[in-house]
Amino acid sequence: NARSQSRISDHEILSALKRKGEVKIFETDFKQFTTGKSNKNDLRERIFLCKVSSGVKSKKNVVASRRNPVQQGFVKSPLNYTGGKHKLLPQITKLFPKDIDTFYDVFAGGANVGINARASRIVCVEKNKYVTSLLQLIQKTNFDDLNQKILNTIEEFGLSQSYIKGYDFYGADSSSGLGKINKEAFIKLRDEFNKDKDRIDLLLVLVLYSFNNQIRFNTKGHFNLPVGKRDYNGSSRKNIAAFNQLANEKKLTFKNTDFRNIEKLTITGNDFVYLDPPYLLGLASYNELGGWTEQDERDLYSLLTRLDKRGVRFALSNVIEHKGETNTIMKLWAKENGYAVNKLDFHYKNSNYHSTAKDNITVEVLVTNY
Repeated sequence: NARSQSRISDHEILSALKRKGEVKIFETDFKQFTTGKSNKNDLRERIFLCKVSSGVKSKKNVVASRRNPVQQGFVKSPLNYTGGKHKLLPQITKLFPKDIDTFYDVFAGGANVGINARASRIVCVEKNKYVTSLLQLIQKTNFDDLNQKILNTIEEFGLSQSYIKGYDFYGADSSSGLGKINKEAFIKLRDEFNKDKDRIDLLLVLVLYSFNNQIRFNTKGHFNLPVGKRDYNGSSRKNIAAFNQLANEKKLTFKNTDFRNIEKLTITGNDFVYLDPPYLLGLASYNELGGWTEQDERDLYSLLTRLDKRGVRFALSNVIEHKGETNTIMKLWAKENGYAVNKLDFHYKNSNYHSTAKDNITVEVLVTNY
């Protein structure tokens, strides 16, 4: 409802107050008045006391109370990365081991899996340097500082702010969206970022206003997605705040490197490697651009076989069947090594390749060696 949507979390309060000085929290039981029909005895009342200091610097490690988290359930990445596994998390996490020292999320993308992993330490490995930089920016910046930086960029380039002003202010509605309103300003922002591509804060705003909040670069290395229907709304704000909170609560790091280099890392039998590579069967634009080849596929399986021989546990997300085609390389590899092929129940309802026809069925799997 409207009240719950406007509720501010402890994390957002602390992020703002930490910019001003030292914060202490006083907490006591709170007895809610009721008519006797309900009895909530787990409520707490809090007072946030901030001792303001003129020379204080913002702190990134701001931890919210678990009684008032930014977001319930699995945290969703602010980056809607191609092939993101947020919707599959309830299924795949049940298949993960429970005793993990270091969790390696390889081909991390938006880090939907890594940010929600349960382990003593988490390492997200991603080849795209811009994606890694974006996630590091969100993690390392005090949320209130980051939120203000986003708002400053929005104001500078004249982008919409439906979260504050509403759709009516722009003569638009949720169905038609804000694409026409933001198109000109979005192109200016995109051109500004593409000049030298070193302003990652500009890239973050681009992603927030781009088509489906996705990230894509052309062969020249330029961000080339068009403007989307949405802007920096309440949902985007909560996703960033929740990611910022959890990324600081956990021992989580981001590493920019190719998957072939993970063998150089100190991975032991107590660790776990999860991989979500591009799919060989053409499900996305990276296949159209030749971004993932059969040689990449074979290199990946060779790497996993070597890790298996070292006693390292792994889980591989992939598609074994799509539009009547079968990934025979993966099927034979899994069979020869005796790996388990766990079928997942997931339908790509919003994708143009989805069909009810039998020949167009997509079978997504999680291959495990344990």
